[in-house]
Amino acid sequence: MNAFNTIIGYESIKQELVQIADTLKNREVYEALGASSPRGLMLYGKPGVGKTTMADALIKESRRKSFVCRKAKGGDSFIDDIVETFKKAEKDAPSLVLLDDLDKFANEDNGHRDAEEYVTVQACIDDLRGKEVFVLATVNNTSKLPRSLLRHGRFDRQIEVPTPNRADSEAIIRHYLEKKKLGVELDISLVAAMMRGQSCATLETVVNEAGLLAGYQRADRITQDHIVEACLSCVFRVPSNCIRDGQMIDCSTTSQESQVVWHEAGHAVVRDILNEGSVALVSARCQKGQTSGFVIPGFDEDSSPFEELRKSVLVDLAGKAALDIQFGLFDLGSSNDLDVAYNHVHTLVKDLAYSGFYYFQKPFGCDSDHIAESRETIVATLMEEYYRKTRTILMGNREYLEKLAGELAKKGVLVSSDIARIRSGCTIVPFAV
Repeated sequence: MNAFNTIIGYESIKQELVQIADTLKNREVYEALGASSPRGLMLYGKPGVGKTTMADALIKESRRKSFVCRKAKGGDSFIDDIVETFKKAEKDAPSLVLLDDLDKFANEDNGHRDAEEYVTVQACIDDLRGKEVFVLATVNNTSKLPRSLLRHGRFDRQIEVPTPNRADSEAIIRHYLEKKKLGVELDISLVAAMMRGQSCATLETVVNEAGLLAGYQRADRITQDHIVEACLSCVFRVPSNCIRDGQMIDCSTTSQESQVVWHEAGHAVVRDILNEGSVALVSARCQKGQTSGFVIPGFDEDSSPFEELRKSVLVDLAGKAALDIQFGLFDLGSSNDLDVAYNHVHTLVKDLAYSGFYYFQKPFGCDSDHIAESRETIVATLMEEYYRKTRTILMGNREYLEKLAGELAKKGVLVSSDIARIRSGCTIVPFAV
């Protein structure tokens, strides 16, 4: 079996690893052309995205003896371990050295970029010049490393391993569900959308937790409800009692719980009006005074970052606008939304010259006080304009807002299929940003 088959998704990265493995196995082919294998490869990205799985696959396919170095102790003892690992690899060349979690070799702050551990690694790599030892490293955060260690000639190849995209998420989830007993209604695309931006390790954990929930309930199959509950608990830290025993909320009152329902319904409706099908899940749960509310967006469509930024401002302001429209109340829970919206508008004006180059941030921050004050005035004016637009969206689609809030109050959680069903029963007034 090809070791690279253990990597689910990530086809472009897999192909690059295959090519690197070929240079290590068949170096004479490349030497005949006057080319040599890369000296090192660094796989970097957030924890849990599969860097070590990829490294293990490359090691197996390289057919080289490997020597692993990871930090298990500190001080001079660890530095001695680093040196000894490279010496063993040199002795048994052609070979491979894996530096696992290289950015943890020294204390995790930018002030330790020149720590002795990194200096030692760098010296050991340089001592291997002209020898058949390939150096492979996994790194969570490259900013912790000295720039000299990152340059070509030490790590000739550097591959970012991002969190999985839509297709990769679906493939990974499908892989983890292969040996599970599933309900027929399970929607893989919805599950992937709910966990957009999560690591492979998180996807695996949620799928397993869903199985544990099903087992505890003595269910015959893992259903979509089990997946949703596991996602809410593992990813969004919603308390279990709030998920399982949540009370139905009376959304006709102005109680705190009702306000959460309308706030989240406002976010969901505006997001869905601006981009149909873009809401994976909306939640408003209440249990013994604990209220949890949020909207999980689905995977982004192929729209420009500029357009998405403008849409985001409208969505950010929708919770406040929904409560204003429904009850005439000032939303005390919207302060964080307002901060985010303000930062987005500030980016439009200061960094993207949305309101003209006069307000654009000058190089090296050399704006006059007058320009800085004028920019703040423009930002505040745009915030007012965007808020009016958000109210227009909700007022034009009030039927949709009311029906979605009503069902959210009853069920506590609505997924994309619920939202699509509610939308299909309403007259929708579109809005162009």
